[in-house]
Amino acid sequence: MKILALLFLAFQDDEAAKTKIAEFNKIKSKDLKAALEELGTLRHPRILKELKEHLKGQSDDIKVAAAKLIGKYKGDKDAAEALILVVGAEAARAKKSEQGDDVDHLVAATFLNAIGEIGHKESASKIHSQLEHVNTELAKCAVVALGEMGNPDSVEPLIRLLSEVQRGKQLAEAPRTNTVKPAPGSTPGMMKLPGRNANPPPKEEKDMKQAIYRCNALEPHLQSAIQKITGDREDRSGKDWSDWWAKNRPKKK
Repeated sequence: MKILALLFLAFQDDEAAKTKIAEFNKIKSKDLKAALEELGTLRHPRILKELKEHLKGQSDDIKVAAAKLIGKYKGDKDAAEALILVVGAEAARAKKSEQGDDVDHLVAATFLNAIGEIGHKESASKIHSQLEHVNTELAKCAVVALGEMGNPDSVEPLIRLLSEVQRGKQLAEAPRTNTVKPAPGSTPGMMKLPGRNANPPPKEEKDMKQAIYRCNALEPHLQSAIQKITGDREDRSGKDWSDWWAKNRPKKK
């Protein structure tokens, strides 16, 4: 009797999904975004399939709307894989402007946020590559998503990034010795005094600021993601986390 009741409920859900899709097809030409949002009020494999069709070949606002709705499919492998399949192409659009600002990352960031919201642990390794993205906002979204997914295989890539950004900030903030050759007729040795160059090359100064910004932007999220996965609540340097993980990582079965 219980099996029959479950089959009946499944049949009802399937019929409801078919009705939703039929309604969607009638109104999508008028306002596609609103039609998608109405379609997404019911979660069902048929509707997920329809949403997946709007992750590419559409305007950014439609892709963002579809991704946010797919993000509601908690723990669903198909939902996570659909986003992972297209996040690389969107991430390739993200970059830094000449001024060093993060630009063109909205769609890819939304995809990564939705992947994290789904939280399918086994898919985590497929977004590890986004940790190294030059666009800091996008890298941050990858960090947060991995923390939500909770896969222990993500701990080492997160620790490596933590070590990298901490080292970059340390180098940027360290005093430097000016090694510029003295101009003819100047006092010998004066140009070798310790300390920062009064007029460092613009590119080098920009790089230093970016290293400090990247560390400040990523470090809190890296600490949080590593803590969520490991269950340990201490803030550590990348090296200390690496040492801790070597002693505490779960043994592979």
